[in-house]
Amino acid sequence: MFRVQEVPPAIVRLEFAGGMSAADEAAYLDTLNRLSTRDTPFVVVALMDGGNPLTPEGRKRQALWFKRSRERLRACCRGLVRVPSGDAREGLGDEALAKALPFPLAHAASEAEAMRIAHSLLAGGR
Repeated sequence: MFRVQEVPPAIVRLEFAGGMSAADEAAYLDTLNRLSTRDTPFVVVALMDGGNPLTPEGRKRQALWFKRSRERLRACCRGLVRVPSGDAREGLGDEALAKALPFPLAHAASEAEAMRIAHSLLAGGR
């Protein structure tokens, strides 16, 4: 399941739980496209259960989106805060991901902690 929610003032909450259907993957990729059109600062909080692999085509589309959106994200995205649970805590590829992102990557043990980090990033913190 994939869900997206806007949390004021400018936090985009993505939830991945219980696997991804084709419709979930399409909704996720559509959400990415909408994020790259934003012109005001935002932070992404991603709640991840580790059981949500994209299809090979989905991974390809995600990579192409990132490549074409990188500079736009540099301008508006203030950070990504990941909240892995259970098995998702292992093997996140953090080092490679952090190097690739044009904004800060943080991790939190809970959604409440992630929201505190997100608010700090929006306020200009790291």
